[in-house]
Amino acid sequence: MGLKVRFLGTGGGRYVTAYQLRRTGGFLIEDRGLLVHIDPGPGAVRSLKDFGIDVRKIDVLFVSHNHPDHVTDAAVVLEGMTEGTRKKRGTFIGSRSVFEGLDDYKVVSSYHLRPVEKHVVAEEGVQVELGEAGLEFFGVKHTDPTAVGFLWRGSKEVTFITDTGYRRGIERFVGDVLVVNLEVMKEVPSHTSPEVVRRILEGSSPKVVLLTHFGMSVLRYGPERIARELEREFGTEVIAATDGYMWEVAGEKSLFEF
Repeated sequence: MGLKVRFLGTGGGRYVTAYQLRRTGGFLIEDRGLLVHIDPGPGAVRSLKDFGIDVRKIDVLFVSHNHPDHVTDAAVVLEGMTEGTRKKRGTFIGSRSVFEGLDDYKVVSSYHLRPVEKHVVAEEGVQVELGEAGLEFFGVKHTDPTAVGFLWRGSKEVTFITDTGYRRGIERFVGDVLVVNLEVMKEVPSHTSPEVVRRILEGSSPKVVLLTHFGMSVLRYGPERIARELEREFGTEVIAATDGYMWEVAGEKSLFEF
């Protein structure tokens, strides 16, 4: 089955999330017969329904860290995956803060975890096999110190870099497809700016870059404008995703229904 990446939302950060200037449902990877939902922020289950995707078909839920724009709908997605907690199935993967809480904030309870077949605390160096695919996790530089990104190894290698300042060596995890959050225009220690993306691309060679999770300053500047600038600079295809956008490699019939 061909690789597909579908964006349930392309917004991020407190203002874009609170005002819903873009949807904040995270994104999906479909590959090797698995459907993986990444970072189900506010409205994720609504976006699944609006885009015609059956929550019961999600096999793996991954949450990169314990901030609202990444984790808010996680418990509801878990309930949907397990058919109202009645069916033992699925894999839930999250940063340590997602399981243990951060600053008294915790969304996923033991009640929601009980019906899930497999739980994985994602930390740098941890690897997990998922059928004919696998995930390797790496740390990032964020205000949630347990936040993680991943390298998906399936029919293609897909890297997801969540909210982060530049971290030396992160380039070695970049595969064929790079999905990267882009929250701010000015470089700050804990969030991804265009300059951070530039530094990552200077040390890596993805075939395509998919930008998402846009903060307010990025929306004002224009995500498409940033994509064009990066594309001209590096000669790599760079796409500023929009809500509902799907990038795919041609293959067999999709699990997406729309």
